[in-house]
Formats: sequence, structure tokens, C-alpha cells
Amino acid sequence: MMQTRKVTGRPASIPRWAFGEVFRLRDLGYGCRRIVGSLEGVGVFTTRSSVSRLLNGQAPYEDLDWNT
Repeated sequence: MMQTRKVTGRPASIPRWAFGEVFRLRDLGYGCRRIVGSLEGVGVFTTRSSVSRLLNGQAPYEDLDWNT
């Protein structure tokens, strides 16, 4: 019998395909709020807190192996 994994919390608001752009903009010196504005330009509507959590490797992004 297959067991299902229990998922808790809200889903990630930043899609995986946008992760590279978030880190690229951070490397260019953009802050979290400016990154949010840039993401809105490509149709990703998120918050400063979500961008900060991605950059810091916090939930729901903590399982990514390439966080610094």
C-alpha cells in the first residue's frame, strides 16, 4: 500500500521556474521589494516575505539543495 505524504502550510507562491531570476536579481544587488516588482512584470504575484524566505532557504523553500 502506498502512503501519502502529509503536506502542511501554504504552497510556495514563487514557482520553480522563477527561482533563477530571484537569485540573479539578488546577485545584481536588488532588494526583496524590488525583486517582487520585477516578478510582477513576468506574472508572478508574491510578497516580500516570500522572496526573503526563498533567499534564506526557509519554509516552504528549505528542501532545496542549492540554497546558500
